[in-house]
Amino acid sequence: HMQPLIGKSYKLLNLSPDQHADEQIKKILGGLNSVATGIGTLRSKNSSAHGHGTKKVKLSVRHSRLVVNSCMTIGLFLLETYYDNYLDK
Repeated sequence: HMQPLIGKSYKLLNLSPDQHADEQIKKILGGLNSVATGIGTLRSKNSSAHGHGTKKVKLSVRHSRLVVNSCMTIGLFLLETYYDNYLDK
């Protein structure tokens, strides 16, 4: 399950909602966390990566595209945050 890894990564990068005072930033970061967790759950339940999932769901093209684009957005945001926090100083 991805949630522990996601939580630790977000904490290290100062991206956990509880690390911020601004309510709008908290909402955005909480949503980002939810999307990442949802994608991890979808992958675990529907892919052959860990054997066959218990309940396979056929994704439509638009949902598949949403997952792929969300992964790219989250990945790029995490990398940019890492670079800003650790490499650009």
